[in-house]
Amino acid sequence: MENAHSRTAILAMYLLRGTAYFAIFFLMRFIIFVLTMNVANDKDTQIFTDFPLWSVCLIVLLGSLLMYNSLVRHFRLYNVQARNEYLENLNTGKRFLEYRQILKTPEFLLETCGPIALFSLFAPFGAFSEAEFLFEFAGGFRYVLIYATYITAFLFINLNAEYETHRHWSFLHETRSLDMLDSRWRFALKLAFILLIYPFTVPLSPVLVFLCINVYTVASAVLGLFSTAGLFVFIFAVLFFVLAYPKLRALSTRRKFIKRLKVSVERSDYELFDLRSEKGLKLGKTGALRFSLKYGEKIYSCRLLPIEKRRTPLYFTSEKNAHFLYKLGGKKHFVSLARHFDYGVEGDGKAILILAPEPKYVFISSDGSEKRLFTGDRMWRFTVFESDCFFGAMDRHCLDKTNSSFD
Repeated sequence: MENAHSRTAILAMYLLRGTAYFAIFFLMRFIIFVLTMNVANDKDTQIFTDFPLWSVCLIVLLGSLLMYNSLVRHFRLYNVQARNEYLENLNTGKRFLEYRQILKTPEFLLETCGPIALFSLFAPFGAFSEAEFLFEFAGGFRYVLIYATYITAFLFINLNAEYETHRHWSFLHETRSLDMLDSRWRFALKLAFILLIYPFTVPLSPVLVFLCINVYTVASAVLGLFSTAGLFVFIFAVLFFVLAYPKLRALSTRRKFIKRLKVSVERSDYELFDLRSEKGLKLGKTGALRFSLKYGEKIYSCRLLPIEKRRTPLYFTSEKNAHFLYKLGGKKHFVSLARHFDYGVEGDGKAILILAPEPKYVFISSDGSEKRLFTGDRMWRFTVFESDCFFGAMDRHCLDKTNSSFD
């Protein structure tokens, strides 16, 4: 009897949670609507927002539904009870099969019924005027379109949010990072960001649409403001950003990897030592990292190898040399350009090479033959891992195991 009362209380909480989703959504949608209409009717901004009213209403409708999507995902992600129940019966499958399982759960149905019921209650009283104007062309059938649009949107958003949340919980569970969802400060800050960013960006979206449609005119006007010297400075700044971006991303990848590595070591029986970040702007150096791990009597000598472009094929030609192969031209007629670098791993322990982010194509090229490499394969004295698989092997204490060997 006590379990039945507890189950009823849990289901009631899901219904209240869905009601809270709609209450926040309804209030924020009203704020977005008022601000957007003010921007559209402001004489100072009409040069940008000279759009028909239906387009402004469409922006309000889509913007408010995007805000609802972010809101639902955020609350679901930090639902500790639902997370624990899911991880106790962890079962990942194909998207549509899991969709069917989610639709059968009373928790999901009750949480979704709240917004749908409240929408059905408020809609006939003109609470969603932007939708009424948008579907005015349908005459007497406009309410049918309004109900179909919002109910379908609520159902799909809740369903997809549940599925994506399951995927995220599974990933954090595998990487032992679930504790980040226990932070109330993180929850509050992200919620504040969601509630502030949409009322700020959605009303300005007509301006952004105007700028995108008239990009040539706007670009000409901007360039007209530059002197000849200023134009060269602008072009130089753009080229610098394009060339520096891969290096900056490699440094960011190393920073995130080090943070995750230290967390994994703290939660395991591994000992981390000899952690060194490589310096330099050469290919294979920027963002590279050397470190060693000790587990019992075993020592692993590891190196993080930064991958600047994931779609560029990577070839290992010897125990010290590798190159990225760029193809310039079309599919049939092209010129190959190889960029060589060194990647050797120092230390007497078992050599492990970690690729981050994971390149799409990795090959070992030796004696005129090429073989495809996958995470967990051994080449010469190295075992190759993608970063997520490396941390997974650490957790399972199977860094010694390899899939295939190539010499």
